[in-house]
Amino acid sequence: MADIYVAGPVIRPGAALPPWVQAAYAAVRQAAQAAHADVIFPEREDSLERAEPRAFYDSISGRISGAEIAVVIFTGPDVSGGIEATMAANLDKPIAIVAADLQIVPRLLAGLPTVEEVVLPNADMPAVLRRFIRRNIKGPALSTV
Repeated sequence: MADIYVAGPVIRPGAALPPWVQAAYAAVRQAAQAAHADVIFPEREDSLERAEPRAFYDSISGRISGAEIAVVIFTGPDVSGGIEATMAANLDKPIAIVAADLQIVPRLLAGLPTVEEVVLPNADMPAVLRRFIRRNIKGPALSTV
């Protein structure tokens, strides 16, 4: 499994994501590479597209369980990120949330017990994510701190 689980809009071939989401994904990718960590992004997969609700839940739950941390790219209208964050918190996974507008992040989401960072996709975001990842990834990443 991956060290970092990323929840957010699904990356689909030919479909454009908002620029701030693309920037957040790029920042996570760069921070993961710097920490020698594996990351799993929400990429379109045929098996998940066709999965029944319980199988879909089991797959996502297993991915979150197998990761050390979670990064949630929260868009507001898509409730999946909030649900995945709750699953991660229930599994005691450290969480960082990136949102274009902090006003859309529900207090219940920002207040989950394992949420360590809630950040805007601005110039500070890459450094915040690097520190969050380095602080929480165990194993080989510790040597890069």
